[in-house]
Amino acid sequence: MHKTTPFFVLQTRNLLVLWFVFFFGFSSAQDLFSAPQNPRAELNSNRLWWDVQHYALEIEVLVDQRKIVGKNTISYAVLPGVENTGIMQIDLQTPMEITKITDGEGNSLKFTQEPDSYLVEVKNVSKDSKLVVYFQGIPKVAPKAPWEGGFTWARDRTGATFVSTSCQGEGSSLWWPGKDHPTDEPQNGMTLKITTPSNLVGVSNGQLIQREEGEKKSSYTWQVKSPINLYNISLNAGRYQNWKQKYNGLNGELDLSYYVIAEDLDKSVTHFSDVKKTLDAFEYWFGPYPFYQDGFKLIQTPFLGMEHQSGIAYGNHFLKGYLGGDISGTGLGMLFDYIIVHETAHEWWGNSVSVKDVADLWVHEAFACYSEALFVSYHLDAKSGEDYILGLRENIRNDAPIIGKYGLGIEGSSDMYSKGANLLHMISKYHTQESWRQTLMGIQKEFYQQTVTGKQIEDYLKQKTPKADLSLIFDQYLRSEKIPILDIQKTKSGIKYQLKNCNESLVMPISLIFEKGMTPVWITASTQTAELSLDKTKLKSLKVDPGFYLNVKIR
Repeated sequence: MHKTTPFFVLQTRNLLVLWFVFFFGFSSAQDLFSAPQNPRAELNSNRLWWDVQHYALEIEVLVDQRKIVGKNTISYAVLPGVENTGIMQIDLQTPMEITKITDGEGNSLKFTQEPDSYLVEVKNVSKDSKLVVYFQGIPKVAPKAPWEGGFTWARDRTGATFVSTSCQGEGSSLWWPGKDHPTDEPQNGMTLKITTPSNLVGVSNGQLIQREEGEKKSSYTWQVKSPINLYNISLNAGRYQNWKQKYNGLNGELDLSYYVIAEDLDKSVTHFSDVKKTLDAFEYWFGPYPFYQDGFKLIQTPFLGMEHQSGIAYGNHFLKGYLGGDISGTGLGMLFDYIIVHETAHEWWGNSVSVKDVADLWVHEAFACYSEALFVSYHLDAKSGEDYILGLRENIRNDAPIIGKYGLGIEGSSDMYSKGANLLHMISKYHTQESWRQTLMGIQKEFYQQTVTGKQIEDYLKQKTPKADLSLIFDQYLRSEKIPILDIQKTKSGIKYQLKNCNESLVMPISLIFEKGMTPVWITASTQTAELSLDKTKLKSLKVDPGFYLNVKIR
């Protein structure tokens, strides 16, 4: 995506939108109906009885062979009241392989290989314990990072090795062994020790706690203290230069750290000014950055970007917008670096509040996409924020529901981005700005560093939004691809109005607006025809508040 074709020169709206839609989810609708069940999605009896507490990964990168060799010490708790099968399923996808497994005392354990996983015999384990898994192999090369993940092996401008990982769709077991399921984040975090040739620097999530330099090899140990999505754990190696800042935020002083290829150091110092502006906006809207103890980091990568927790992958070529273009088509998207803003939003929406099933991935992507508009609103004004949201509608395909297939590892339509953002903006219309801000902060407080279901988020929003029955609106916009038509017919005394092309049960409060100085009028629209009296002045200038994502016909 980043190397062979100069996508950043695509300045025209249509080309940029087509490119964005293709890469962000071309296969989503197809996968929704035809993809086979993902074996990693099942919580079977060999995964249910134990809960991961901590991962301690140690990996050596053998650059010349494009191979990795390592071990993972898994600390786990035995859950009471759950049948202990005496078997643990450890996930690792071919061509990677497990060579040895021991318990915490170093005793070898028997294991058998299954498709993309291993079954380990751990009989008579009745208390918290450890498992040490040794592994090696040539990991899958990413065909189209980050959307088709794996290892990206690249060269920087001097010809030196530049390597990064991405595995959101494929899962962490693409390159290291563990319990690869979104419901089980390590409660006490993880460490990753990266050993590289001495000319490279190994960088991962969290804080650097140890550095060992040798003549031929160097090792870098990184620590994350917070729970973390497994797909967020990343390995990066390159000729990195590091510079740091401090941010005075709501929870005190936050470490900001930047790892960039040496030749890009100067431009990064100027360009990364967007980081503090982004944190200002999001701490205002959502509350404190969720990972103060782990710090905030941007890591330059040879692909566009990914929301790797406390170590965001950055590859937007130090350009404003999305590779130099504006996905909103309004010009507002050129005021900020899309990757910095969007991926930083994921620290709240996706990394702190994380979904248990990718069918609910809209919770990550709708809120992160909507956050771009909140950034604009914070730094400009509410009207500009709304203009940005309305511009995103050109990206919506309405090809399939936003919610995917539960229990199968299948996400919904890529409309979870722009359509999901428009849904959230529409819900904000039922609030004052302050009550909406308190609602967003409330979600972050209620579900801080937790895995959740989409229903939990829906229920919270319903509870905080008494002005509308959001259950009906969620059914329409999350579970159906149809966009309602608000049909308005002008009469001598006012209007007749009705919702069409929608669920029969849909009922929506909608704001009608008029020329400047006139008070908006709220109607409650349904599939039943209703009437409203309006004077001639209002009738003449009648419009529907554009913040409502509807097709409007006024006749």
